[in-house]
Amino acid sequence: MLGGIHGYTATFVGPGVVENLPAGMHICLCADDFSKEAEYGNFLLNVIEKSGLVIAGDYVCEVVEEFPGFDAAPRSLFFNIQIPVQKST
Repeated sequence: MLGGIHGYTATFVGPGVVENLPAGMHICLCADDFSKEAEYGNFLLNVIEKSGLVIAGDYVCEVVEEFPGFDAAPRSLFFNIQIPVQKST
């Protein structure tokens, strides 16, 4: 699991759709265990609260890379979670 707070404009690519996300500060986390997405999302919410930040937009979870595997194997992928944040006023 990798994470951090970054300021940039991210581009989300969905099935046939490209959307530019608003520029700003995002708290991000990259991981490879998709079954823990909710756990990681809650972890980021705790970091936001402890850092005195507030959520400034929609949660985005984006698959960065999916690795081929066997039918019986669990899904193998690398994904990024990002939540736009801002300093509380």
